[in-house]
Amino acid sequence: MFNLQVKSVTYGFEGQPEPVFENVCFELSGREKIGLIGPNGCGKTTLLRIVFGKLLPLKGQVIKPKKGVSIGFLRQVPIQSSPFTLLDEVKGAFPRLLTLKREMEILEGSTEAFVLRRYGKLQEEFEAMGGYWLENKIQSVLYGLGFGEYDLNTPYDLLSSGQKSKAQLARFLLKEPELLLLDEPTNHLDIRALEWLEGWLTSYKRAVLVVSHDRFFLDRVVDKILELKRKALRTYSGNYSFYHRQKELEERKAWEEYEKQRRRVKKMRREASQRKVWAKRREKDRIGGGGAKGYITHRAAKMAKRAKAVERRMQHLLEREKVEKPWVEKKIKIDFDLPQSSGELICEVEDLTKSYGEKRLFSGLNFSLRNGENLAVIGPNGSGKTTLFKLILGLEDADRGRIRLGDRVRIGYYPQEREVLNPEHTVLQEVLGGEVDQTFARTILGCLKFRKDRVYERVGELSLGEMGKVIIARLLLSRCNLLILDEPTNHLDIEARIAVEEALLQFPGTILFTSHDRYFLRKLSHRIIEMENGVIRRYEGGWDYYWGKKSPSPKPLDF
Repeated sequence: MFNLQVKSVTYGFEGQPEPVFENVCFELSGREKIGLIGPNGCGKTTLLRIVFGKLLPLKGQVIKPKKGVSIGFLRQVPIQSSPFTLLDEVKGAFPRLLTLKREMEILEGSTEAFVLRRYGKLQEEFEAMGGYWLENKIQSVLYGLGFGEYDLNTPYDLLSSGQKSKAQLARFLLKEPELLLLDEPTNHLDIRALEWLEGWLTSYKRAVLVVSHDRFFLDRVVDKILELKRKALRTYSGNYSFYHRQKELEERKAWEEYEKQRRRVKKMRREASQRKVWAKRREKDRIGGGGAKGYITHRAAKMAKRAKAVERRMQHLLEREKVEKPWVEKKIKIDFDLPQSSGELICEVEDLTKSYGEKRLFSGLNFSLRNGENLAVIGPNGSGKTTLFKLILGLEDADRGRIRLGDRVRIGYYPQEREVLNPEHTVLQEVLGGEVDQTFARTILGCLKFRKDRVYERVGELSLGEMGKVIIARLLLSRCNLLILDEPTNHLDIEARIAVEEALLQFPGTILFTSHDRYFLRKLSHRIIEMENGVIRRYEGGWDYYWGKKSPSPKPLDF
């Protein structure tokens, strides 16, 4: 039976005084599906590389079941260049089958007896390894990941970065190793591809260790959560929702223990104080009144001694059994200052049509957006969501139809690309822009979990997730009353996604957005428009309403 053990593993980078993590322990066996979560930069990818064998820990060890155990490791950054086509690159997962096929092609047509015998043996091995079904299997996986209408003979180097990531994911899924290590496999996947991957991994009969910030994905796939945070690893049974409930119970219990100790200390302090007061009173009575001198002195000394004993017990409690005050994030209310719109109508789209060459993205698109609404536009990659946003912004022209904005509507745009930021500016310079109060700017950045010691760093030195938070902060400070957000949670860890959700939930204006994050969609959307293969469907409700209409069974996960 497959069993992998990570025992007391500690790792740190050269030149850094503190380790990235220390004394990490966990086991992975059989068909377990484990999710590894934690803030960006906590060492999740580093831990995967140690499990894979690419890095050696400073301390501890990784015990694998046997030599030659197959482990597949899908990295976040895909292979950037290959001389093959998309199809041939994915076929590269099966080098032995490709070798057999080439040998068989060379031998075909010969009538020599020894050649026919050799061909027969090769054919037997090729068939036993599933060679005749290989291409169908590859096409099925590529279709599931969103390459359905794509030319599989496209040169790999012509693929986008997201398509290369999906091609590498397909390659690793098809290899079916005994342990599959996946580092954020849900990046670049639309909702349909996410659902396909969830189904594939759920039915996978081998072990999986996956890093993901997609909470819905973690709910559907994993049966255990490893949380890497503040250099330590903790294990929780169940999926993400169950982990979240356990964390809430832990926090409640921690507060109960803290309050219990606080009451004990308060009682002991009061008791010690009362004994001291009593002792001083008796001593004062002796000095001022005379009589029974020795008895009163003895009683005062005894009471003072008891007071000191109580103080020693209290000190012992604080030193040996001290319960730290649980850290609870302070909820910050954002007081937005938005210009008043003249009416309820924010945006109206009538009979909108857009094509690129012979490819029609959509036609006859109609919808209106009212003040205070959050409208989500969803659909597969390439269905026209970003194009629609650019039409509303006036960055592109429609083939037909019109777009009308309400009076005094000010639009703020969050693009998928990060080129809108000046890499030479500091974070504060970038978010302040116009006449924005610096304290308010810092408050917004704090709400988005942006560390206060990093506000003077250059934007060019930030991670993609941090750049995303800078753009959102700038939009929230811009006094725009219509936000158009194109995949705002990309590259954000779970804590940052929750922070963005909370900040946007407080936004009093109107939001038009697209996302593949189903938790985010459920939190934010009031209505949904689905675009797929030129077909437009409208849902006059949020994610739960949409999910119920699309998939009556099973019900939405309780998160």
